[in-house]
Amino acid sequence: TNSPTHQMLIALGVCGGIGAYKAVEVARGLQKRGHEVVAVMTDAATRFVGPVTFEAITRRQVITDQFAPGANADIEHIALASSIDLLLIAPAFNMVGERARQVSPERRQAWYHRGWMPYDDDELHRNYPLSWKWVEESEELWKRRQAPPRRVKTTVLHGLQDTVIPPAWSWRFAEQVLSQDPHFPLELVFKIGDHRLSDPPALETFRRLVVGEA
Repeated sequence: TNSPTHQMLIALGVCGGIGAYKAVEVARGLQKRGHEVVAVMTDAATRFVGPVTFEAITRRQVITDQFAPGANADIEHIALASSIDLLLIAPAFNMVGERARQVSPERRQAWYHRGWMPYDDDELHRNYPLSWKWVEESEELWKRRQAPPRRVKTTVLHGLQDTVIPPAWSWRFAEQVLSQDPHFPLELVFKIGDHRLSDPPALETFRRLVVGEA
């Protein structure tokens, strides 16, 4: 059925990566079930899918900059944070620094000097170069001890056969969060599947998590 348990205002966070294309379908699927969607995109995500695509689907302005120009820009962000029912991040790809450590020293050096290049020559990635700036920003982020996160019920859904972002990295993320707040409401859900999690059982788990039936 396409009838949601209850209508929600969902902030769809889109991070950089080939999976950003899937987020377009996620937005469509949520709307078909009656939910309102507003997209929040990182700079890296806009390199894969243009904000105009999400604006056309959601019929809402896409947030791409925390400090967007305009007298009411900061008010808009505050209003969104206080009014949404769910923050959904899909894809949750923020481990570029980790990925850079997996490549050879020669490729890492070439990436540093060129500024932009794919992290490997796999058919899925070779046409999507990534910025070395994102590597530096990711590494700096994980060096810092972040302020204790606000307690928001959080679920991470990860494919056990994911070779792009290994499941162990989700464990590391959970350990970092729980080291700052042992009572943070965090749940890890691992399903059989790759990084796309596109098989029917995984999609059903995803749907139930989003609409609050899980």
